[in-house]
Amino acid sequence: MLGNKGTTYFYDIATTWKVLLVGGIITIVITYVYVFLIRYFAGVVVWGAIALTFVLLIASFFYSYFYVRPQYPIEDPTHKYVTNASYVILGILGLLALTLCCCINALRLGVAVFKTTSNYVAANPEVFFLPTFSTIICFLWYALWLSAAIFIFSVGTPTPRENYPFITEIMWDENVRYILLYFVLCLLWINAFIIGGVQFIIGASTCIWYFTVKTDTKGKGTLKTGAYWFFRFHWASIALGALIIAIC
Repeated sequence: MLGNKGTTYFYDIATTWKVLLVGGIITIVITYVYVFLIRYFAGVVVWGAIALTFVLLIASFFYSYFYVRPQYPIEDPTHKYVTNASYVILGILGLLALTLCCCINALRLGVAVFKTTSNYVAANPEVFFLPTFSTIICFLWYALWLSAAIFIFSVGTPTPRENYPFITEIMWDENVRYILLYFVLCLLWINAFIIGGVQFIIGASTCIWYFTVKTDTKGKGTLKTGAYWFFRFHWASIALGALIIAIC
């Protein structure tokens, strides 16, 4: 059953690979356009969204309280429901206004962070491909681990089950159990190592970009430097951290 489903999935992918490819390209293009818009219009987008939220809430309150509510008699339960809904909308509006007053500086900082992020991405557009590349590496590692795990799982002595003697089960000795436990640890360890490596490369690239964006390089090519630092200097410390994460 699972084999038939797997074959169907692979057949669908092979049949629709052109659609998937075009969809992926369109997604990348839209992402770049979005980064460009955020770079120049982050403030307009954020404050415009907040203003639109206020307008919608105010319009909802006036519509429900002054237009819908008078259409029902006071003794009608619907009149009470609409009135309560209007008060709830008004409360949300007040809470939003209070939050805006308390977090105005945080919102300004968020807009600045949006613009800074888009500037970094504009200087290092290849950062978009790093998560995709790491995902492919993870899937390859999962496939390799699964094939080896199946082989280790099959190591043992086939014996009849206790209540179903016509069905066999694999009986392991202590060594095989320890090997399986170690193998599960390896799965978590390598997975955490790949994720940590990607995080380090992006983090290092961002720091280098911050200190070189005003230089002649304009902060370009920092992702390559981050990758070099990872493979040259920091892979062992990241592996140690990944081991601690896997154990915990």
